[in-house]
Amino acid sequence: MERSDVLFWVTAQGDFVDPRQRPVDMKPGVGHAAANAKHGWIIPFAVEYPFWNERLPEALVAFGTPQRVELNQDLNAAQWNKCLAAALEETQNELRTAAISRDTNAFIELAAGTVGIGGVYDITRRIRSALAGKRFNPAHEEEPS
Repeated sequence: MERSDVLFWVTAQGDFVDPRQRPVDMKPGVGHAAANAKHGWIIPFAVEYPFWNERLPEALVAFGTPQRVELNQDLNAAQWNKCLAAALEETQNELRTAAISRDTNAFIELAAGTVGIGGVYDITRRIRSALAGKRFNPAHEEEPS
């Protein structure tokens, strides 16, 4: 924790848990690591994998408000845990709201996968499109223009 060129990632709750689980239960080591750090930033990070319109889930990520270690040197481990649990919960709540809205404009797309179901279902849809004189779009839902 003394080096400035290192990223220190932790699963703060000790497990991969459902992002809607409350209260957020930080493991004590998270607060101890923060209390012992001399400098750096702690950034809450939330992930959800909701199913929207395709057969595979979306991977949604949100970063919360960075906490600067130098500005919180007076916090002990328990206080850090409380502070970081609240920050993570806020980040999870913001991500949940954005995920439920299904508003793609709320996110920056970093990578795109394939769309469609495949197999007989998409063959049928492709034939229907051809008979209607339309171009086949394998996506379940048209993107708004």
